[in-house]
Amino acid sequence: MANHSANASIFINGVEVNNTLGSIEGHAKKLRNELRLLTRGTEEYNQKVKGLREANGMLAQHRKMVGGLGDVWKTVKATALAYVGAGAVINGFRQIIQKNVELSDAQTAVMRTTKLNGEQFDDLQKRLDGMNTRTGRLELLKYAEEAGKQGKESVDEVAKFVSDVDKAIIALGGDLGETVVEDLGKLTNIYKTGALNIGNAIKVISDSSIASAPYQVDFMKRLGGVAIAAGISADEILGYGGALENVGQSQEVAGTAMSQVFMKLTADTEKFGQIAGFANGELTKLIGEQGTNAGFIAFLDKLKAGSTGTTDLIQKLDELGLDGTRTAGVLLSLANNTELVKTQQGLAAKAIGNTDNIMQSFNASKTILRQTGKSFGKISVD
Repeated sequence: MANHSANASIFINGVEVNNTLGSIEGHAKKLRNELRLLTRGTEEYNQKVKGLREANGMLAQHRKMVGGLGDVWKTVKATALAYVGAGAVINGFRQIIQKNVELSDAQTAVMRTTKLNGEQFDDLQKRLDGMNTRTGRLELLKYAEEAGKQGKESVDEVAKFVSDVDKAIIALGGDLGETVVEDLGKLTNIYKTGALNIGNAIKVISDSSIASAPYQVDFMKRLGGVAIAAGISADEILGYGGALENVGQSQEVAGTAMSQVFMKLTADTEKFGQIAGFANGELTKLIGEQGTNAGFIAFLDKLKAGSTGTTDLIQKLDELGLDGTRTAGVLLSLANNTELVKTQQGLAAKAIGNTDNIMQSFNASKTILRQTGKSFGKISVD
């Protein structure tokens, strides 16, 4: 990143250069010559490209400044206003240069994580330009960088990831947190399901109850590794998350407790079966035939039905050897609300198979923005 000041020297991507046009032009020429000898996509190549973009950006802004200042001054009628206008113009140029540097950094990051070559990256840029979205270029490039981190290395894969994540974030709305792009990327990798499909299921769960998108994203992320190992799908996890949020369990406690429970259940299924009242091998057979999720809900139902009351139920949960009263509290909440779990899982299972709800929300947000733009005559989303 270039440091700009009134000093005799400046720094372009960490290299000290005299703060004169001749020196900057000479540095740019030197970088171009060096680039011809380097392999595209290497770290050294990317650093040289970054420096060249900074130098070219500074030279371009100088040409714009020289070419446009005459017209600017013609419109300034008073000496006092002239000084104010000059400061504004200079600050504007600095902001433009800074923006160009940020874009250059973001472009370099995308090429680094996706391993796209120059021609492929140009194709990606055209795809991003053609996206019908209110999201700025810099944000879209950050999404593309995350796509590379999640293993997307073709133009089609990266463009789809960016488009899907962008739509999901806009449609879900609310405070999804600073790591939402990374989180959605991880969920698509963990559950082998598209961001729009996951977003659609989260939206349906959130719209049907007091469940919220931030809670569900966090809960799914916390349960990801264990869920896959236990053979529990994304929609099934969402059903538990929706139910637990509705009964007031925090996402941190719920996530930790459910991870522990599923690990214990898969490691010692017979003990779970005996405590709940299943015959020997019955719960193991049920899980083998219908899956962990069906077996766990059956365990909760039988545990609740075979207990004389809450105290008896808690004592049985203690026998499972689970750590802490919070874990027992989460299981107690689920045992008392298995119908809610089933309802939430049914909604999620249907929703994750399509993108209808989330696309309706995304399109509605565009319509609202378009109407607002017409009112002010400045905004366009078409």
